[in-house]
Amino acid sequence: MIFKKNIFAFFLTLLLILPNFSLAVNFIGLPTGNQNYSDSIGWVLTQIFNLIIWPVSVLVIIILFIMAGFSFLTSKGDAAKLEQARRFVIWGIVGVVVILISFSIVQTVKNIIGVT
Repeated sequence: MIFKKNIFAFFLTLLLILPNFSLAVNFIGLPTGNQNYSDSIGWVLTQIFNLIIWPVSVLVIIILFIMAGFSFLTSKGDAAKLEQARRFVIWGIVGVVVILISFSIVQTVKNIIGVT
């Protein structure tokens, strides 16, 4: 069991560090990003992510943590309510990890293809 946790922690750390490695790579001969991307699909998707998806996902995570805190406060020692509050915390943490990994993947892909 400890071995599986260590492997999971290793790969999670690797995924979070991956954008730093992609920032250090210099692709010679690729476009430098001076082009105007305002009419491309990449620009549209970036605007959708920045204006809709990130704020909504952060709002959902905040709501999960508030629900977890409220459930912990109102459980009064009831095991079922405590378990539900623990699930809220676990899914809130999973949400934060997914947001961080998805942001890292998006930034890595942008850096690889040269979109600013």
